[in-house]
Amino acid sequence: MPHDNERRRRSLVDVEIRVGVLGSKVDHPSAQRLTAEQHERLRAEARTLQWVVRERRHRAEWADLLARVEVLVERVEQLEPVAEVDVPVQSRGSDDRVARRRLGDGPPVVSYPSANRGC
Repeated sequence: MPHDNERRRRSLVDVEIRVGVLGSKVDHPSAQRLTAEQHERLRAEARTLQWVVRERRHRAEWADLLARVEVLVERVEQLEPVAEVDVPVQSRGSDDRVARRRLGDGPPVVSYPSANRGC
């Protein structure tokens, strides 16, 4: 049946795309700083792909993809979630500067009427 073959090819391509996206996530430097929740989500995504591909392992065209997914699952399992993400002081901003602006100690805000408005 041509329809079934087309659907199978589409399914294979869809899963290949998902495997590529997961591989990109694992390769990204931020994967080394995942919180416990983020790690669990990534692990669940990898395990789901593993299940999907294993269900089709009897098809020859899925063999390469199965090997890639197995490697990704291992790589995700080796990632260690961080206990707490530390935000550097310079990223937080200065609370003092924010407080002065709220109290009106900062530079004045000047607004000019729009040229399109009638006066």
